[in-house]
Amino acid sequence: MQTTTQVTPPFQDLIDKPLSPNGRFNRLSYLGWTFLYSIVVTAVMVAFSLITGGGMAIFLSATSNANALESAGFASFGIFYIGLIIIGILSLYFAFVFAIRRLHDVNVTGWVSLLLLIPVVNVILYLFLIFVPGTKGPNRFGPIRPSKSWEVALGWIYVAFIILGILFYGAIFGVLMNQFDPATIPGPDSLNTV
Repeated sequence: MQTTTQVTPPFQDLIDKPLSPNGRFNRLSYLGWTFLYSIVVTAVMVAFSLITGGGMAIFLSATSNANALESAGFASFGIFYIGLIIIGILSLYFAFVFAIRRLHDVNVTGWVSLLLLIPVVNVILYLFLIFVPGTKGPNRFGPIRPSKSWEVALGWIYVAFIILGILFYGAIFGVLMNQFDPATIPGPDSLNTV
């Protein structure tokens, strides 16, 4: 009787689940998913604000009872802030998941993503995640995950928005610096009106 041994290649059972911290994201996949979740969170926040604010406006137009208005206002704001907390927690979760997957691509443990909680260090980590290329070939976190075409498209759109944002804020900063030229600020001598 002949026995065969089936050898499975490493990572064969790895199924790509982008919303799971397991696996890898290359730079464009990371940017694409980050941009997508930013769009979704913004849309949910706007919709939630309109729903809670719109519901409050409808209630205000239907009643003139001061006690009812006060309790409705507290309820509406309470629902709004509870919703904000839930959205914030989900948003934080996905930010960490995408950062962990990107760190896995450069063969770094996901625990490094906790540095995102430290001011200034988080900016350096984001720059690292955006600019450092992943390891070539499989690493201890799995095989290379090819980017899907929509991830590439969203990633490049996000890059364009980042560049436009930097240029926009640079232009605003330049205009503000010209408006507050120290030579045009009146000194103490200008206060003498005698």
